[in-house]
Amino acid sequence: NEAIVLNGIGLVYQDLGKPTKALSNFQDALLIAKDERQRDAILNNIGSLYSETGEYTKALKFLNEALVISQQLGNSAKAASNINNIGVIYRNLGQYSKAENHFRDALNLWRKAGCRAEEGTAIHNLGGVYDQQGLYSQALECYQQALSIYREIGDCNSEGNTLNSLGATYHSLGELHQAIEHYDDALNIYKEVNHLPRQATTLNNLAHLYFLLGNDSESLLLYQDALVIASKVGDRHTEGSILGNIGLIHSRHEEFLKALEYHQQSFMLQQSIGDLPGQGNSLSNLGDVYFNLNDFSKAQDCYQRALKIHRDVGDQRGEGFSLMSFGEMYEHQQKYSEAIKYYQQALKIRKALGNRSDEVQTLEILGKISMKLEKYSEAKEFYQQALEIVRVFDNQALFMSLINSINEINNLSNPES
Repeated sequence: NEAIVLNGIGLVYQDLGKPTKALSNFQDALLIAKDERQRDAILNNIGSLYSETGEYTKALKFLNEALVISQQLGNSAKAASNINNIGVIYRNLGQYSKAENHFRDALNLWRKAGCRAEEGTAIHNLGGVYDQQGLYSQALECYQQALSIYREIGDCNSEGNTLNSLGATYHSLGELHQAIEHYDDALNIYKEVNHLPRQATTLNNLAHLYFLLGNDSESLLLYQDALVIASKVGDRHTEGSILGNIGLIHSRHEEFLKALEYHQQSFMLQQSIGDLPGQGNSLSNLGDVYFNLNDFSKAQDCYQRALKIHRDVGDQRGEGFSLMSFGEMYEHQQKYSEAIKYYQQALKIRKALGNRSDEVQTLEILGKISMKLEKYSEAKEFYQQALEIVRVFDNQALFMSLINSINEINNLSNPES
């Protein structure tokens, strides 16, 4: 019937990166939906669309409405899908405990319903929760479990997605060549199944790794290939990300005017498709360029706008990053009391979210500032807090760095001021 057709058209527009047209079709479909099953599907699609554009409060409203319907209908597999999508939002918001609980609930329901592919989805999503908290061994274990399921059932697209996730985790571990190997495997799969949007995403990932390895010429070539594909298929989200990443290359070469141009293009594109998280990232990148140009007034304005976006959409993790940017700016100007204030605000958020890797980063910075100010007991306390967290990580280099910092403080004979 007409509601099913409109819902299908909405999904096409969503895949094309045209959220406004997608939403219009979903809303029209919802008005004429004939039964609760149709309403459930459409509400879930609207919620997922709002999740993509970073409007998480709206997303949760529609997904919870869908969940109530699927539970009333006794459709446990559909309820699991709604629960899983709610988990994705909590993960994006950095609320990892809630996200983990939702993914585990979805996993149990899908297992009981015998939904093998969806079981892989829930396990994969659990891996993402662990990855973002710096629990890389647990993340790798989940991804490998999901990968086995997808290979068993012949789901090539999900296999490629999981290889991408494995690449990202190895990237976080600093094992960049392992990461490249997994991204290459994912790219080959996407080429075999002719999945152009995923090819663009994976090329973007590969390009970033070559950027980190200092191979800017290879990085730029891969970004350009990714940009051509993303533009061809109308994947505006990926296009905006790539433009911002090209801007980062120009920043590294101190070509700041070119960097500004790319970051501005990225921001305007993300603004045109209503990608609020993307806008926040672009504003942060613009702030970093102005920071490097010693234009602290414009940097502060960009950071402030980014901070407002993150707060408006309830993105506490993004809020933490913006507060860190303020701290770095004031630290650079040797305004240490202001810097500490912003770092402490960021630390409070990161502790509340349970994002241990970000928490360690902030504690380490606070320790270094305290060292500069010759407040050695405070510095030691920050480093010891970080060390307690790092003990459960897989990062031996960071562990030894913190040990060395504590030993340095112990060896100092200067009295604390």
